[in-house]
Amino acid sequence: MKKTIIALGIAAFALAACNKENVTPHPGEVIDASKVVFNITVSNAEGQDTKGIKTGWENGDIVYVFFEDNSDQYVRMYYNGFSWDYSDKDNGNSYTGLTLTATEVEADKKHVTAIYFPSFVNNTAPTLTEGKFGFTNMSGYYLTANEKYTVTTTDVPGGVSTLTVNLQMKAPENLIQVYVPVTTPPESGYEYVFTMTNVSPFTMDAITPGSAVTCTPGAAGNPIKHFRTIIGGEAGYYCWGVLHEVDADNRDYFVQLVNQKTGSCAVSSWNKKVSAKLTGSTAIKLSSPTNDNFVHLGGSVFWATGNLTETSPYIAAPTEDGSHYMYGYTTPYDSSGAFYTGTENPLDKDHDAAHAKNSAWRMPTKDEFVTLSAYGNYRDETIRCRVFTGSNGIKVFFRAPGYLVPGNRWGPGFYGRYWSSTPESVKHVEFDENDEHYEFDVYLAYSLQFDFSLADDGLYLRRDSYDTGLSIRPVKD
Repeated sequence: MKKTIIALGIAAFALAACNKENVTPHPGEVIDASKVVFNITVSNAEGQDTKGIKTGWENGDIVYVFFEDNSDQYVRMYYNGFSWDYSDKDNGNSYTGLTLTATEVEADKKHVTAIYFPSFVNNTAPTLTEGKFGFTNMSGYYLTANEKYTVTTTDVPGGVSTLTVNLQMKAPENLIQVYVPVTTPPESGYEYVFTMTNVSPFTMDAITPGSAVTCTPGAAGNPIKHFRTIIGGEAGYYCWGVLHEVDADNRDYFVQLVNQKTGSCAVSSWNKKVSAKLTGSTAIKLSSPTNDNFVHLGGSVFWATGNLTETSPYIAAPTEDGSHYMYGYTTPYDSSGAFYTGTENPLDKDHDAAHAKNSAWRMPTKDEFVTLSAYGNYRDETIRCRVFTGSNGIKVFFRAPGYLVPGNRWGPGFYGRYWSSTPESVKHVEFDENDEHYEFDVYLAYSLQFDFSLADDGLYLRRDSYDTGLSIRPVKD
């Protein structure tokens, strides 16, 4: 266990020869900072695994110390790379109104609450909200301690007072840290959105004098705040959250860091399955992030970021149209061929174009399109995309490539029509000139449609004939 002895002012050991007696400073008394020695030990808590979180103090680290006796004073402790300096909240050298209780009686001892934030930007710690022990919507990881302190004084006129406490710095319970080694910042205008299954974002609410820091976890799978920084010499994106449900069994976690840009269809994701017992302060390092062109929107499936195409890796860039297919065909549209007449629900995998390219993929069902259309969505006129935003804040873009009929392509840049795997075959009745009727099957399947040529682009499900050439957006379970 690493312990750093912090001696601020004059050395604590110099007090060993002084006679001590318990003296209670007068309430509201101004205590000259030069007459107070902080004999503070900072260490990892017993049994606290801070691997990947904090292995030692670095130049620029700041620890805030709050006093149970006081409502609006705190001490800021700065690590200069070798030792600790300190000041009050206003960077002064005196503590107006700071009241310390001088006692060695256990029952009468008061508490201090300490908190450490990593220095995310330019070694600058978050700014405290003045007038109260609180931060506004701060998230990320932090270490806290809540310990009793002792203040002793000497009977020497003008002598010093000594505050002694051992700060056992702990991480929040069930903290999860994920590190993604993205060494270059995103292009201008991009933003990253990070989510992880079974992990909730959390926000620190307040520091109450003498009590632990309180935080409120959000809903599991919601976006988690993240920072591009360097910790332990490793540059990249760091994200923190807390376990939503603590499970003793091994389980898989899906991690994604999605790069989204307003006004463009560019989307990337890193997917990683982590089989581990995630308890306590566990660090997950994505040493080999991959991009498989699928994102999770919070529902039951993962959606491809682009349309199916015939060029490997068979998922078109979000800014490209991709290929058109007749229903039940695994090759691009060809009006000279006979159309499919199967009525399997959902479409048989042997006739699913997405599954033909990758056995883990398939065409979405009608119900999955219903779920997608219920998400927040808008249309982007500049790039001719319909943009859907999942319940976790992740965006996915649907182009408007038009559709194909024999001898023609209709509405490129205006129509978006996407096959589902849900058919609806109906009987059609016609009468001849002798008023005799005959029946034949009409083969239809549900599709998702939107139309940029209308003021209201009419996002809805419709039934299309099997022989029409539509786009396909793969999904995977």
